[in-house]
Amino acid sequence: MLPSSHGFPALDPHKENIKTEEPSSEESDLEIDNKGVIEPDTDAPQEMEDEKVEITEEMMDSANDKKVAAIEALNDGELQIAIDLSTEAIKLNPHLAILYAKRASVFIELQKPNAAIQDCNRAIGINPDSAQSCKWRGKAHRLLGHCEKAAHGLALACKLDYDEDASAMAMPGNFPGGMPGVGGGMPGMAGMPGLNEILSNLEVLAAMQDPEVMVAFQDVA
Repeated sequence: MLPSSHGFPALDPHKENIKTEEPSSEESDLEIDNKGVIEPDTDAPQEMEDEKVEITEEMMDSANDKKVAAIEALNDGELQIAIDLSTEAIKLNPHLAILYAKRASVFIELQKPNAAIQDCNRAIGINPDSAQSCKWRGKAHRLLGHCEKAAHGLALACKLDYDEDASAMAMPGNFPGGMPGVGGGMPGMAGMPGLNEILSNLEVLAAMQDPEVMVAFQDVA
């Protein structure tokens, strides 16, 4: 593949579009320490409502009211109340991806990354372009020490909808054990299994032309 004038590999128009699926490769190739990594939560799966249920306008309004109340509870530090209200909102309108993403953000606060990942997966199943879901799933994987998946999720969140919070999450000091094999800007990223595939994607390379997105990737590095 020939280098372009920007120093990146030449764009291949036959590359597939970026996917929201997480990298499937094992993390065993990455040598990381356990600083900042928490034990995975093992609670029973949280409640998920049937997406086929028919939603009325009244139910949608009530779900929105519950979502607003959940955000207020979260801001007040009432995390379990925020979870309960978010769950009630999901029961009323299980078709709305943002409700799962909001509950996932509370699970992150409660140090329950697996529960957050489950909610984010459901949200992305409803809306593959849910930047919030990609962000919180990335942070959940970071808490579990899954650096490759964390980097993928945070970078994708910034690509879908640039977010300073997601970029800040990707700062090297916030990654447990740093980003092994990744250093010195973009060229050093070649050491991370799976990330080369992300960077070889046409849409990601195009997004790299955006200075803000480039900063997000360099922050991860």
